[in-house]
Amino acid sequence: FRRNAVPWYTYGPLHTGEEISLLCLSGKFWGLELEGQLIRVHINTLPTYECISHRWGDSTEEKTMRLDGRKLKISPNVYNILRHRRAFFSSRLIWIDSVCINQDDPIEKSHQVRKMQTIYAKAARVTVCLGESPDAHLARSLIRTLYAQLIMFNPQDWTNVIAGIYMMSEDGNYMNKPPEWLALKKLLRNPWFERCWVVQEVVLASNIY
Repeated sequence: FRRNAVPWYTYGPLHTGEEISLLCLSGKFWGLELEGQLIRVHINTLPTYECISHRWGDSTEEKTMRLDGRKLKISPNVYNILRHRRAFFSSRLIWIDSVCINQDDPIEKSHQVRKMQTIYAKAARVTVCLGESPDAHLARSLIRTLYAQLIMFNPQDWTNVIAGIYMMSEDGNYMNKPPEWLALKKLLRNPWFERCWVVQEVVLASNIY
C-alpha cells in the first residue's frame, strides 16, 4: 500500500522574480477526479487565462486535487469552484491564489501579492465565484426587474415604488417581504463583499463575469 500511495505536492521555486504560476485545469472528459498541472510563465509573456475572485471559505475542512500527479490540499470552496470551471474536453488556464501561490512560502507570497494588479489586469476574464445558493435565481430576477423599473421611473419615484412593492408588504409590515427581496438581501451579505481585495480585482478586470 505504501508503494502505491500518492505523494503530496511540493511547490518548486519560481526561477525569476517575474514569473507566476498558472493552473492548467484538465477537462471533465478525462476523468471525474479534479486534476491539473502548474505551469510557470513570465509576467510579460502571459497566455490567455482566467482569474478567479473568491473567498477561501472554511479552512478547517479539506479536499484534495491532483496536481502534477500528486495530492494537494484545498478548501471545499476552492474545490467546488474548480470543479465548476472545468471545460468539458479541453484544459483551461486559471489563476487562483490558493493554488497558484505557495501559501507556505512567505517570500513568494510577498512577491506574488505585488503582482496582483498585473495578474488581474492582464486576465482575459475575471470570474467572481460567490458560492452556491438555492435562491440565487430569485435575486438575479429581481435585479433585472429593478433595472427595468429604474429606466421607467425617475429616481425619486423609483425609490417610492421600491419601498411600496418590495420593502413593505400590503399590511405595512416590513417583516413580510417577498422572497425575491430576501434573496437579494442574502446575496448582498455574501462574505465576498467583505473582502477588501475585491475592489482591486473588480476595478482592474477588463472583462468580469
